[in-house]
Amino acid sequence: MGDPLQRVRSGQPLRFPAAAYNAFAEATEDYQRRKGRQGGGPLSEPLPAGIVLVQNNSGADLPAFSILTINGLLFALFDSEGHDVGGLDEFKFHFALNGQAPDADHPGNFVVLQEPIPAGELGRAMVAGVTPVQVTIKNEGDQYAEVRSDGEEGWDFLSGSVGSAQILWHEAGTGVQWSLVRLGNRVTPQVFPARITGGSTGAWEWTEIVPGTCVDKSGGLSSDTEGTLSELNGNPLGVDDRVFVQPLFVPGTGWTYTAHDDSRDL
Repeated sequence: MGDPLQRVRSGQPLRFPAAAYNAFAEATEDYQRRKGRQGGGPLSEPLPAGIVLVQNNSGADLPAFSILTINGLLFALFDSEGHDVGGLDEFKFHFALNGQAPDADHPGNFVVLQEPIPAGELGRAMVAGVTPVQVTIKNEGDQYAEVRSDGEEGWDFLSGSVGSAQILWHEAGTGVQWSLVRLGNRVTPQVFPARITGGSTGAWEWTEIVPGTCVDKSGGLSSDTEGTLSELNGNPLGVDDRVFVQPLFVPGTGWTYTAHDDSRDL
């Protein structure tokens, strides 16, 4: 058998044996592996815009389009004394995020998986862009979704008048519905009406109401899951007052709610 890598001269017919092709392929793969181990350069296969690597530390195997909240980077950059421990190069070119089951400690800080990820494994997730995901629709007119308490012991991706994700479309009906949402492009929600149900200055309890009425909105937001309401500029409030509520997202804290000056002009 002849040498599959034998050189050819100009004008000779070119035959390309399978052994030669495989040798070239193996050499190319080896070069790419070695290039990937050298710091100081981008990934040989960069992720699409809006996609990140995340490790599933929820404790369960998760299907595609599940939600994980983000609890920092997977690798430390520096030790306790501020010395580079080799994580800086990883961060520049190969960073990954630590994903955990949704909870109250990371409001608005979540990703949607773009592929199944077994427990403890790395996979791709969307942090910005448009993606399918299942949303628990409370009211068909809701335009936003957020990882919120389900009112019991768990956390779910619930629709509402405010949220970190904008709902572009969802299946008809309420309950768990497939939806298309936009992540990473937070729109400042408009004010919505609510009724004071209890509490005191600086910490009023409230429930969302149907605009133009005194009727509580079915499945609406309330202080039971969102936290209490503060008044603006110290304007006095009382039980059964109707107010306009201004939501504001504070990174690391979550959604806060303040009553407007013109609240009782409803």
